[in-house]
Amino acid sequence: MRPFLLFSIVFLSIALYAKNPKIYAALGDKIYSSEAAIKKLLDVKEYESFHESIKKYLRAVERARELGLKIERGESHANRMYLSRLRELAKKNDFYHRSASYLFQRSMQEKNYPLFVALANTGLIDLEKEKESVLSFYRLNKEHIKLSGKLKAFVEKYTMKKKVKHSAEYYRRLRKMQEEERIRRLREKDRREQEELQKRLDEKLKLEKRKIEEEQLKKLQEAL
Repeated sequence: MRPFLLFSIVFLSIALYAKNPKIYAALGDKIYSSEAAIKKLLDVKEYESFHESIKKYLRAVERARELGLKIERGESHANRMYLSRLRELAKKNDFYHRSASYLFQRSMQEKNYPLFVALANTGLIDLEKEKESVLSFYRLNKEHIKLSGKLKAFVEKYTMKKKVKHSAEYYRRLRKMQEEERIRRLREKDRREQEELQKRLDEKLKLEKRKIEEEQLKKLQEAL
């Protein structure tokens, strides 16, 4: 990974976590880091009946975050209340993770391609952990799967051929071979053109010779 890209990812991660309370971070960070992924479940058809529950959960997460930040700023001393809220949210967070994992496995068993793609793109599925099954399912059914988002990046990471780096000598020889091939093609073209020209000349000579012979024959007949 390029240093600049690595730095950008680390900086972004730090920036995101900086917005979250540090108090009880071991519990809180798991909840806050899954917030965006759980929100994406709203776009998954199989979670339509959970829409209100998901929205309610997301609002509760935001209120918990605000309370945690207030405690850190000294604007509140409701530490026990905050911890209690985190524990309740952690249970629901685990439920969404488990349910997504269950449905993801079922999507492969039942060959539900849209669900497979949708859940993979939420971020709730550990694609690296499921690497073998995910790649195997994709290879066997790729004509039915429209890659996008996280799943597309994941599949391309392991299926696209890496560009081979060659030495300067390799490219020098390659250029030489290409030049030799270009010269060969030009010579072949010249040869064909010469043959065609010679063929036309021969035809012309034959016609002229025949014409002369016919004229001579005609004169001979007249003389007789």
